[in-house]
Amino acid sequence: MYFGIDIDGTIAVDAYGRHGARYVSEQLALGISRAALARIRSFREFCELPAVQFYRQEHEEQFQQACNMRQDVLELQTKLVPVASAALGVTFLARFGRIAYLSCRSEQRTPGTLARTRAWLRRYGFPEPDQVYLCQHYPYKLLEAYQLLDDEEPLIIIDDHADKLAMYSRVLQVPRRTRPIAEDLFKRLVLVNFACDAPPVVDFPALFPLEALPSWQEKDLLMLMQTVASFTHALYSSLG
Repeated sequence: MYFGIDIDGTIAVDAYGRHGARYVSEQLALGISRAALARIRSFREFCELPAVQFYRQEHEEQFQQACNMRQDVLELQTKLVPVASAALGVTFLARFGRIAYLSCRSEQRTPGTLARTRAWLRRYGFPEPDQVYLCQHYPYKLLEAYQLLDDEEPLIIIDDHADKLAMYSRVLQVPRRTRPIAEDLFKRLVLVNFACDAPPVVDFPALFPLEALPSWQEKDLLMLMQTVASFTHALYSSLG
């Protein structure tokens, strides 16, 4: 069994969202004071500030681009802290299978990202810190994970943007070269929505099981593993 673990928002977080908020504010010249930024308790709270709301009325695309660039800023990467119980949770999963970290961070855009990411994982006690794979976009997370699998090995991907992964998974069914990969992968894939009480919502028939992992607490992991065990049993039974 292979576990593909997302990084930003799944095991790593900007405490109170302040570092990322300061970066976005400065990049877009929003004029928000340091005192105001110091009072926010989350990045969502930053997004609700009047200055941010006013800017987004006419510049939503630029705002989203600045938000997406946060994960590629080395200074911000080093200031991230683990999500509560994340290191223990991933260590728990490592008892049942192999671990890989799948991220849309970019070594090309920000040289040094791979080494910095591995060092961060090592510093905070995550298992297999060298097993980091940087992917260009969401569909490439699925393709990268597929390349890591042994024959007939189940894949469990845990991501706080599981809804986007589910949506982009359909892209793999279109090109002739990736269609066979998609067909094989989707038989073995369970996609897990992190930090949510419910599976990702999609507006099309699900191509593979969709699950939820509210937190890295043991009780939530045990419930997930019960589902995974049932899926794995059914998978191997179908393969004979």
